[in-house]
Amino acid sequence: MRQVYADRDEARRLGELSAARARNFTWKAAGRQLVAALREHGFIDGGAK
Repeated sequence: MRQVYADRDEARRLGELSAARARNFTWKAAGRQLVAALREHGFIDGGAK
């Protein structure tokens, strides 16, 4: 917290980067990653989506 208080511009910059990254965490993206992992490990076939 001291670092954030001491360097507010850097804290703001990191917050903006974090918010941009967090926008990529969606249910749709998680579903795609899950299906890809299941296919990779042979739990489902590569056919129908």
